[in-house]
Amino acid sequence: MRERRLVESAGTGDRSAFTELYARHRDLVYGLALRLTGERDLAEEVLLESFAAAWVNLPRFRGDSGFGTWVCGIAVNRARDATRTRTRRRSRVVAVDPARFGAGVAAWTDGARHAETRIDLERAIAGLPPGAREALVLRHVHGFSCAEAAAIMGVTEGTVKSQTSRACALLRETLEHD
Repeated sequence: MRERRLVESAGTGDRSAFTELYARHRDLVYGLALRLTGERDLAEEVLLESFAAAWVNLPRFRGDSGFGTWVCGIAVNRARDATRTRTRRRSRVVAVDPARFGAGVAAWTDGARHAETRIDLERAIAGLPPGAREALVLRHVHGFSCAEAAAIMGVTEGTVKSQTSRACALLRETLEHD
């Protein structure tokens, strides 16, 4: 079933249609939440809260963007809230392929694919300021366009571009000094 029909059906209360939307987008939302929060448990909470909010608000979804973009916007806001309210940060690291971040980051790591390099990169990403981290993850990890990332973050495309540039510069600086 096409996504637009799934959204329309789910908006009228069709749980099987919403289950299909969840299945199509859960990995994307979880990956985004994990990189924004840095914690698996917190990412799982963000995932569930995001889809719960999507279910409740789906009748008001206008369809100006795709469902995936819309639910990712919800997830970014939930991740922001979760990150602000947690009292202590536990360091959890997941493996990431430096090539996913483009030629610049891959070059900084000299093309290495060793676990230490991936862990260093993931830690460097986790240490970025929230706006820069969100822009980088949306654009270079999940492949959203500037316009989509701007819609998800609730900012202008120019802000996404400057935050992405800032993130890359900070990553370069961090990785060169480690």
